[in-house]
Parts: sequence; structure tokens; C-alpha cells
Amino acid sequence: MCVSLPPPPPSNISWDQYINSPDEEPPQLGRKQDLKVEQKHYKASVCVTEACPIEMRKLLDILEVIAPYKHFHKLRQFCHMKLPPGFPVKLDIPVFPTVTAVITLEKYEEVQTETSKFLVPRD
Repeated sequence: MCVSLPPPPPSNISWDQYINSPDEEPPQLGRKQDLKVEQKHYKASVCVTEACPIEMRKLLDILEVIAPYKHFHKLRQFCHMKLPPGFPVKLDIPVFPTVTAVITLEKYEEVQTETSKFLVPRD
């Protein structure tokens, strides 16, 4: 036989109290919550240069494509943080406690691609 939890105690909070409560302190409804906060601190480093012609926005666009993979999401979050001015030429950020992602821009050469190599479909 399966035993279920007893029903939670009835709430004595009105709708107005619930809707007008501050976001930081929502009213307790239902069963008492058992919350546990766990914080981990990791060290990340970034090297930037103002001499690079690439914009930070372009790197974020690339990470936006990769970001659906949960491991690259942390890297993208790191890049969205307030970084010093310039373009990051080296990022060193932990992805797991034992795995660190290192991205290094060593040789950058801007190449203009001919527009004739692309076929843009009509609307």
C-alpha cells in the first residue's frame, strides 16, 4: 500500500496579501519548505586588448549559438558580466570543478569574403 503525505495546513493568507507581497519574501503557502543553499566559488581570468578589431558582440553571438550546450552556457554568462574594456583574447573559466575552458585568440586575420559566393534566397 502506498502512503502519501498528509495534506498541507490551510493557508490564512488573503489573495491581496499574496499578490502584494514583496518578491524577496513571498508568503509561505502549503508545506514548510526545506531549503538548502550551496555556494561554490571558482576563479576565472580574462586577458583583454583594445587593439583587436573584433567587437565583443561578435563573440557573444558565437557563444549564443554554442550556448544551448549547458557547458558553454557558463562561459557565455561569464562574458555577459561586466568585463574590462576591450576584446578578450584569452578566457580561462571553470566549466566543472575539474575541467577548465580556455579560449585563446592567437592570430587574427580579417578576410573579406566575396558576396558572389553566397546565394540569398528571395522572400
